[in-house]
Amino acid sequence: MVNDKRPTPIPLATVGGFLGSGKTTLINHLLSQANGRRYVVFVNDFGAINIDLQLVETIEDDRISFSNGCVCCTLNDEFVGSVAEMSNRQDRPDAILIEASGVADPRALEASLKALEASNHVQLETALYIVDAGCFGQRDYAEVEMLIDHAATSDLVLLNKSDLVSKQALDALLEEFSVAAPYAATLATVQSRVSPALLFGNSERPTRPEAKAGPHRHPDYHHWHYSGRDPMTRDALVELTKILQQHFFRIKGIVQSAADPTIWLSLQVVGTRAVIGQLPQGFTGKDAVEIVGIGIGPEMRGNELDRSLAAFEKTLKPTPA
Repeated sequence: MVNDKRPTPIPLATVGGFLGSGKTTLINHLLSQANGRRYVVFVNDFGAINIDLQLVETIEDDRISFSNGCVCCTLNDEFVGSVAEMSNRQDRPDAILIEASGVADPRALEASLKALEASNHVQLETALYIVDAGCFGQRDYAEVEMLIDHAATSDLVLLNKSDLVSKQALDALLEEFSVAAPYAATLATVQSRVSPALLFGNSERPTRPEAKAGPHRHPDYHHWHYSGRDPMTRDALVELTKILQQHFFRIKGIVQSAADPTIWLSLQVVGTRAVIGQLPQGFTGKDAVEIVGIGIGPEMRGNELDRSLAAFEKTLKPTPA
């Protein structure tokens, strides 16, 4: 007699949200608080993951394995095959988490997830969407419409960074999303801190009308990259950040400290908020300065930015004696 019993599908959750909303913060929280659960996390890149080098077991080109049993993989064209292979292993993960791109429609993953569910490899339990409560009121009409459109197709909406707005503004946002996303639970959070139980263990997802894209046009996003071989002081990084904030609404970067080359600084910018931190001891980047920015429209690569950067770089070079 042939045993055609298929394995139990692996619980899966997706995490969407606009640039800087707190997706990576949520993933870092889950990885650091795994408590024996073995997660596999698919992300767009490893650049923003705050890797605790004490937990790292092996690092490959597209995968990081941790000593606590968790794994980070890059989200690429081989995603479906990778998940199928994981579900057939004896040391299967306890759950899978997928971080969608910050500028993409989370529904772009639907075809892949439906194929994996049909083959019994996974079971989508929660589609989570994170909204930056602090920046929501600064968005233009098209961006606000896009955020609400994406949130309305989710199961759980986090109004993250809720500590950056007044109670009155937060209550208004909670009311707005309760109307705009009636099939989703809405929760105010700080630092994307939620219990994993909210993401996994929800096998009975609510039935909702078929999602359709809204009539608005999504903004045209452009990426920009800046690199350098010379370390930079913290003060210089602050000045560079002020320049870049005039052209981009999302900036990420790593910079080697000129004061102490063993120290690497991290740069995170969302709108008008900028945070310069320090990466874990032992971190080493490919170049001394690696910064990426995301803005709307081709004007971000205009002459004004080029002139500002040229003037800034002159200040970094020592004056001849």
